[in-house]
Amino acid sequence: YQRRVHGIANGVAESYGFWLGDAFASGGSVGYDHKVMGITARGAWEAVKRHFRELGKDIQTEPFTAVGVGDMSGDVFGNDMLLSKQTKLLAAFDHRHIFLDPNPDPAVSWAERDRMFKLPRSSWEDYDTSKISAGGGVFARPMY
Repeated sequence: YQRRVHGIANGVAESYGFWLGDAFASGGSVGYDHKVMGITARGAWEAVKRHFRELGKDIQTEPFTAVGVGDMSGDVFGNDMLLSKQTKLLAAFDHRHIFLDPNPDPAVSWAERDRMFKLPRSSWEDYDTSKISAGGGVFARPMY
């Protein structure tokens, strides 16, 4: 199932001319192992900071919005979602859930992501929905 989701994500990315081609999710057609290649959350975060710095934005001190693929259970995405307390995570999904927060409070949402990260195992279902802004929520995805 996850391979199929990655294939769909890669197809969409490729159709929009995304600079990584079909390597949007899990290395695309050629595949890669991010651990073997040394792509860590910290390394990815430094690349993100540089990108925003080139746009004149300091994401360690200025709020910014983010959307991503993953959860808070220890993958690169989840680890990165704790590296700036200014992150306004609007949406994320994994193979189990879709998370939406149209107008997140950076401090409140960071604290909740940190709480989830510290759980032995977590999913977006563990997010305290009382901390999500109006119109948002956590929605289960059908498992095929």
